Amino acid sequence: LGLWSESVWAGVVGAGLLAFCPLVWMYSIQAEVFALNNCLVSALLYLSVLYLQTKRPHHAFLGAFTIGLGLSNQHTLLFYAGPLALFMLAVGGSDLLTPQRFASLVLCGILGLTPYIYLPVAGRSAAFGAWGEVDTLGGFLTHFLRKEYGTFRLYSGNEGKFGGQLVEALRLYALNLMSSSLYIAPLLVPACFARCIVMLQKGSADLYMACLVSLFGFYMVLFHCLSNLPLDQPLYFGVHTRFWMQGHIVAFAVIGSGYGWVFRTSLGRGGLGRGVADGVAPLLV
Repeated sequence: LGLWSESVWAGVVGAGLLAFCPLVWMYSIQAEVFALNNCLVSALLYLSVLYLQTKRPHHAFLGAFTIGLGLSNQHTLLFYAGPLALFMLAVGGSDLLTPQRFASLVLCGILGLTPYIYLPVAGRSAAFGAWGEVDTLGGFLTHFLRKEYGTFRLYSGNEGKFGGQLVEALRLYALNLMSSSLYIAPLLVPACFARCIVMLQKGSADLYMACLVSLFGFYMVLFHCLSNLPLDQPLYFGVHTRFWMQGHIVAFAVIGSGYGWVFRTSLGRGGLGRGVADGVAPLLV
């Protein structure tokens, strides 16, 4: 975030809000699939920033590997990885779309999926019911596609209607985001849009900001359309909220970027602006 926004304290604010977010903290103090997903999503965004700044192919290759590794851990990463990969290919253009480099990207993605190779081996000695019969083709596909829940669903006991609880789920997410961001999100998120408008007026555009906002919107709408857990039951609602962490990663990055822009523009680039920004950021964290 600091590299992208060119503001150290923007990175401190965004990373600090994420690190000390109660929801993120709860699942980061133990070995947990969601903590690993947070790590891999963050790594993917970091590698995308490095590629945009350096245009070095090895950053793109590492990004493709991270996508494969992330998909072997949690399928919801696909909702970020798919659009982000298309964006990076569009930005990279001929640099990434040569036959050799595109094949290398595909190969790196496949290498990231190699943990799945271990499943049939582990399935032969695993306790009954631990992973299912992953040493058979049918059992492997059942696990790979998460058929017990329904592919890209969370709850097998309620088919529900696609998008039936979208509005209520987004309302609950917004409340959680506001409290987790110390209620500064309503102030700094609009600042990011203002920043984009100002840049457009100056003849430039922050394409990565547009990409992040699009990723966030795509994930939040699609996930909440697919999620069929009953939100009125505390146990299932707790399961549902774990998937909000992936949205928080981008949301806090946008908030941090908004913080950096507000203080640069309202207080100037001089010593006063930097001094106030340096003083307020630690208080927020």
